[in-house]
Amino acid sequence: MKSINTRIWICLSLLFTLILGEIMITNPVDPQAPILSQSKQGIAGKVLRLKGNQMPTIDSSVKRNSPEFIRTSVWIFTGRIPASNIRWPIVKAQKHPSLLRQIHSNKNGEFFVELPSGEYTLFPQYDADLYLNAFLADGSYATVYVEKDKVSTVELVNTENAFF
Repeated sequence: MKSINTRIWICLSLLFTLILGEIMITNPVDPQAPILSQSKQGIAGKVLRLKGNQMPTIDSSVKRNSPEFIRTSVWIFTGRIPASNIRWPIVKAQKHPSLLRQIHSNKNGEFFVELPSGEYTLFPQYDADLYLNAFLADGSYATVYVEKDKVSTVELVNTENAFF
């Protein structure tokens, strides 16, 4: 009997965690405040930076640096953007015809944006540049697809000062 109650408790705990994990997102108007999402379509993500040693090891005394969550602007472009470098100056990006909008990540690097179905390219802003070090096989920056009635997730990771 005790093992059945334990199993039920574990199942209920997992269900509760899954439900909350699906519902909690960042409010794009006030990026510090988590809200219950009423939108079921768009992109939810995190902006983070890795620095220093990121090498895997079996030696527990060797520590990897933890990710740093970034509060910044996230620039959203429609479709694919041909890549030329991992950094893209803002003065050039502002003039791009596919620029859709900007949103902001909160202090935990989290953001959410409601978007129609389609393909999008997202860049976090670092100083006077946008940064993205993920690419597709056709030579464009990595994209995120938004499907009808779904929330796509993405991590925008800056690895400029990390070694692997």
